[in-house]
Amino acid sequence: MILTANICSCKVLDVPPVREGELESLIRYRLTSFYPGDVEDLKIDFIRVKERVIVFYLSQNVYQKLVTDNPREKFYTVYHLTAQRKNPPGIFYFPVNKRLEVLEYDDRGLREFYSLPDSESNRSKLEKRGGEALNREDLSPPKGNSLFSGRKKSNYTAQILGLIVLIVFLPQLFYYRQIRSEEKYLEDMEKKTEKLMINNSLISTSEEEMKVLEEKYNSLVKEKPLSLYLFLSDLSTALGPDTEIESLVLKDRSFQMNGVGFNTLGKMENFQNDRMFSSVIPYQVRTVEGSRRERFSLTGFYDYE
Repeated sequence: MILTANICSCKVLDVPPVREGELESLIRYRLTSFYPGDVEDLKIDFIRVKERVIVFYLSQNVYQKLVTDNPREKFYTVYHLTAQRKNPPGIFYFPVNKRLEVLEYDDRGLREFYSLPDSESNRSKLEKRGGEALNREDLSPPKGNSLFSGRKKSNYTAQILGLIVLIVFLPQLFYYRQIRSEEKYLEDMEKKTEKLMINNSLISTSEEEMKVLEEKYNSLVKEKPLSLYLFLSDLSTALGPDTEIESLVLKDRSFQMNGVGFNTLGKMENFQNDRMFSSVIPYQVRTVEGSRRERFSLTGFYDYE
């Protein structure tokens, strides 16, 4: 069963080189910019293609209705049916259920996938942009899993690695639960502090309590942990998709990294325009022999409060 892009939405995202197990959390964080509801209520599937990830998503309620109404069907999109086709840069469309499924490609692969009503006006607009209509001969049986069918581990090695990750990071889960508890405590402290400030002129004995609360509040603020996903996302945006990070050291608010990419000095404007970064300085910039790429180092600060 082919799901059109107005039922199963699609976003093509650039992602930093994170591990597969961390990718879904990063995707859900990125989707908060596009989806107005709670991203935790979404059914998500994705295909990773080099530095891009092609994300398919729809609400759990819509997905459950599709499964109930079509219990024996497997779900695909037109992208899945054209994935084996060599798609050069350009615009391609295919009619499905009175919709036009539009795929736009650039030199790096799929750039955008969306759906339009099938009308002469929309066909004319696509053709004026150089759009090419696909035939059924351009479609091929999909390879790999269908949409939302789960990700199967290919061998025992992957299962063992997953178990090791669970053992290593299980304590981290308890740690972050504790952090969330402290953040809730911090919110309560803020409310109490505001109340004490209002009543300070009437209750002289509250001054000492105010001081204690402020000290606890400042202590909790200083101990607030860095969001690794947010840092990697902002760093990836500033560096651009052409940069490969070779090493990265992050301590408190300061970071130091070594990487390879193009136009190192030109990237400094991205850091200057991003209020999350400050004092970002490049050094040891040198050209990689036989190419236009540069090997460089960066130091700076990330203000994540």
